[in-house]
Amino acid sequence: HLAEKHHARVPGLLDRLLQLSPDQVPFDHSDTLRLLGVDEEPHFTRLRQELRALFFSSEYLDRDVPHPGARAFVEDCRGAGAIVVYLTGRDHGGMHAGTVASLIAHAFPLDQPDVHLLMKPDQATRDLEFKSSTCQQLRGYGELVAFFDNEPENVNSFKEAFPSCIAVLVTTKHSKNPPPPAPGVERVANFLRPAC
Repeated sequence: HLAEKHHARVPGLLDRLLQLSPDQVPFDHSDTLRLLGVDEEPHFTRLRQELRALFFSSEYLDRDVPHPGARAFVEDCRGAGAIVVYLTGRDHGGMHAGTVASLIAHAFPLDQPDVHLLMKPDQATRDLEFKSSTCQQLRGYGELVAFFDNEPENVNSFKEAFPSCIAVLVTTKHSKNPPPPAPGVERVANFLRPAC
């Protein structure tokens, strides 16, 4: 979308973008633009603002790809009697429709008594602030058995708030300069069952 729109002003942008796999795209929008060779003004600032606006919208959430094994893992947890809470840093106002559509498209359970979707009230609220603010609500669902997140800061916070929970860092992309995972934090790359 952006590469096509700005192709005339930033020649070669689309070609460079098409050569990247999703795994090669950095977490940070500024780093992504630099990787694509966009580092001069005014293109850099304009593209970064547009990329941020698109990123924090529902427009491209139909391209969400679940972690391998995630849906089956969620179903196994429900089958074992767990209440599932999708606690996301996505904001309700800009990303609710796309998040719900993506969960449904990938056959994740939703709109069930034992499944809840908690989203930030707005984009400006920091993820850690929002997720930490849900601790009391989460306690209302029962014992927090496990918490999974891609941000070490969030996992550490939940390990501190819920010392007996299994706090798991999903080893994917995350913010720059994260703190190290706290002692006792587990790590997973996916949710596939180990081969027997």
